[in-house]
Amino acid sequence: MELIDGEIVVNSPSRRHQRLATYLVRKLGDWTDASPGRGEALIEVDHRLDDDNVYAPDVWWSPDGWTAPAPAIPIEVRSDSTWRYDVGVEQATHLAAGAVEVLTSPLLPGFRLSVRDLFDR
Repeated sequence: MELIDGEIVVNSPSRRHQRLATYLVRKLGDWTDASPGRGEALIEVDHRLDDDNVYAPDVWWSPDGWTAPAPAIPIEVRSDSTWRYDVGVEQATHLAAGAVEVLTSPLLPGFRLSVRDLFDR
């Protein structure tokens, strides 16, 4: 459940959606656990941006484990039922990523995730 532009959005994720989110948080968790001080990666925690917007990204990472007002890296797994929010209001709020074959981030040195591995789930 999220609050987007003052509208309550309720969605139950599909099994595939949950599988992808679990895979992503596990990969990020493995990376954070590999070395001290790499922050925290978890699933769905409310991030209150203002009175009309409370997002709950499917997966998120933050360098210090604290997520206010929003995580350093929010991840949304595409859902047919909420895609209009993910690519609309939320995308305008979060940085959009281009099409890539391997996911990396300067915030996560050494972290690499094959996009193909995601789509094979």
